[in-house]
Amino acid sequence: MKKYKEVILELSKNCNLNCIMCGYGARFNRADKFMNYSLFDSVLKELNGDFEVLRLNGRGESTIHPEFVKFIRHAHELYPVGRIRLFSNMNYRNDEITRALSECLCETMISFDSVNKKNLECIREGTNYETVIHNIEQLCAGSKLTAIVFTLQPSNFYELFEVARFSYEHNCHFFCNAVRNMWMEEEFSKLVNANTNFLKDSYIEINKLFEGSRLTVHLPSQISGVTLSTSIAKPTCADLSHCPNVGKDICIYYDGTVTPCGMFNPYILGNLKEQSLYEILNGSQLSEFIKAQSKDPYCRNCQYICD
Repeated sequence: MKKYKEVILELSKNCNLNCIMCGYGARFNRADKFMNYSLFDSVLKELNGDFEVLRLNGRGESTIHPEFVKFIRHAHELYPVGRIRLFSNMNYRNDEITRALSECLCETMISFDSVNKKNLECIREGTNYETVIHNIEQLCAGSKLTAIVFTLQPSNFYELFEVARFSYEHNCHFFCNAVRNMWMEEEFSKLVNANTNFLKDSYIEINKLFEGSRLTVHLPSQISGVTLSTSIAKPTCADLSHCPNVGKDICIYYDGTVTPCGMFNPYILGNLKEQSLYEILNGSQLSEFIKAQSKDPYCRNCQYICD
């Protein structure tokens, strides 16, 4: 089996929030939408460390998995020098989770969309601002592997720099991506087109803020098809004629479904209940996807920022 850049294991399709830009959320929770330990363990052992990054989240919030701490510590014990990554909304009340993230050297990508309490709790319905801030501060005190991930959307459009400054002040790397939601798409596209100069100026100010620090900044070179910068920003996969991650990233859903993309392209390669991971990753479905990927409509709107 060849080495993969990033392997995503979706520990949970359940969530503790109902975010306004998300098509999933707590309203759709079911007890069976958690990955079981047997599948988790068997996948890790079959992979045999043949990956650069192991990402422990999918379309839900992994920290609400009843055995999350057990899962992440098991992964770290099996691959103590491997890179573990997690995207989280940080809305939990359990300091053992924070300790596990720090002790397992987890690269924690914190979804944080507003410095304003009212707005954050509106965007991420069900969140508690004070809880999130507490967890961010606790984690940042013991880890240098944290990043703030800001999802630009109509309700926080003018907060880009403020959230970047929050990230800088908390010694976090900063990533900006853009909302991908069909219900917001028209309104969002109008905002981007009408405020291109505002976004470009914000990019410049953010770059100045982080300049000279050890912290990295990832700003997309295009948002909603509008080119913003080529010198400061980084290209997204949608900018390229061929995705550099295709065939290198693999996503495994909570139920064993295997897909080819860390951005959750719904194209199905197979299921671990029917085939081994080796058989799926060396099968015809992946080869066919790689050949046709450049024309895939999901990929053409990708906001993944290239390294």
